[in-house]
Amino acid sequence: MSTNLGFEDRTMAIDDRPTDDTMIDACLRLHEIVRKIGTPEMVLISRLLLFQAGLQIADAIKADEARDPSSER
Repeated sequence: MSTNLGFEDRTMAIDDRPTDDTMIDACLRLHEIVRKIGTPEMVLISRLLLFQAGLQIADAIKADEARDPSSER
C-alpha cells in the first residue's frame, strides 16, 4: 500500500534546494499577499513563519561568528 496519499515524491537534491535568501524573499512576498487578502489567522501564521525564519538566520549568524570571530558584522 502506498503511503504518499496520491502525491508524487518531490524530494529535492541538496544542490537543487533554494538558498536561504531565496526562501526569505519568497516568505516576504507571500506575507505581502496574505496581508492584503488573508484572514487575520492567515496573517498571524505568516508572521510566525517570518519570525521563525528570523530566528534561524540569527542562529546561523551566531554559528558563523563562533567558527570565525573575525567575520563579525
